[in-house]
Amino acid sequence: QFVTINKKDINEFAGTITSKKIDGNKLTMIIKGKYKVRVDYYIKDEKELEFLDNLDLGIKIQIKGSKQELTNNTIPNTFNYKKYLKNSLIDYVILADKYKIINKKTNILYKLKNSFINYIKQFKSKNYLSTFMIGSKDYLADGVYEQYQSLGVSHIFAISGMHISMLTLILFKLLSKIKERKRYIIVISFLIVYMFITDYQASVLRSTILFIMLYLNKRFDFNMTTLQCLYLTIILILLRLPNMIYNIGFLYSSIISFSLIKYRHLIKGNYIIKCLKISLIAFLFSLPITINNNFEVNILSIINNLFFVPLISFIIYPLSLLTIIIKPLDIILYTITNILENVSPYLPVCNSVVPKLNIVTIILYYILLFLFFSSYRKIYLISLVLLILLIKLLVILDDNLYV
Repeated sequence: QFVTINKKDINEFAGTITSKKIDGNKLTMIIKGKYKVRVDYYIKDEKELEFLDNLDLGIKIQIKGSKQELTNNTIPNTFNYKKYLKNSLIDYVILADKYKIINKKTNILYKLKNSFINYIKQFKSKNYLSTFMIGSKDYLADGVYEQYQSLGVSHIFAISGMHISMLTLILFKLLSKIKERKRYIIVISFLIVYMFITDYQASVLRSTILFIMLYLNKRFDFNMTTLQCLYLTIILILLRLPNMIYNIGFLYSSIISFSLIKYRHLIKGNYIIKCLKISLIAFLFSLPITINNNFEVNILSIINNLFFVPLISFIIYPLSLLTIIIKPLDIILYTITNILENVSPYLPVCNSVVPKLNIVTIILYYILLFLFFSSYRKIYLISLVLLILLIKLLVILDDNLYV
């Protein structure tokens, strides 16, 4: 029997499982067929849990259940689940009552993806290997990622352009004896497959397409600058996936890449000074995105990044890559990440709540920011600080804005 209020809401749907997650007794799947559907299913017993946990991605499944009606958020500026699903190109949400495996055969890409995911599950440090290798935070303990968010360093726990650059550099070194053209073809092919494995995450998508653009620019002498290649990359992604403009990962990846490429001539000095400048530039350019999504900013995140960025970039991420190849290194990675989790709660947090910025304020903010970096006049930097303070103080001064 199907548990549904209205029998006309019963839906049958068949498609390919592209992703799945089990949280307690709840299974969530994304199934792609004629439509892209999110399916929620409540697991009945341990035997079924084991069966569903071992279910491969890429298999064909038929589900039967009731379509869920979604509404917009009733409180302004809170999370809008309906809009989120629309921006993720998901057509329906179905609460499933029954399912049937139609075809267990998967294509070569899904075979590779399943093998890699199952391989990572064997490691003691699977929580961080999964985060850095396939972009999944499913294994991170409750509260750990939230702790990194409060410190203002959660962005370095996502697969970023920096990680892709390091990966391509390693591949180029390994393929150094092969002719340049073949070397590029192999690396690009690898990155395209890697995009698939990471579910086309925004930062991986942006980094891969930019890498291809830079290669084509070099190969055919288009004489484009790196910044122009980035512009073209962003345009191509948005032409193909317009809803990506609402993706936080895409916004962060694009604006931070732009700022670091645009002002790379400023990143000079010793190692500490360089890290501080990179952290400051990234912080300033991504601030409106942070405010409009989190409604708070950790002012000390610039300092925290001085500790986390080198640790992740030069120790944990390279060690993660080596651990995948040399399994005994797992215990070292596990020990280091365990120490990191125990230390992070003691790092400084100074969160300041800032109301959502409107489009006029955002434009004014970036105008002042560009003027500052063009002239280095302190008046523009002071104006930036005053602008944010004004937004914060207006709420305090106007009682009508309180609930």
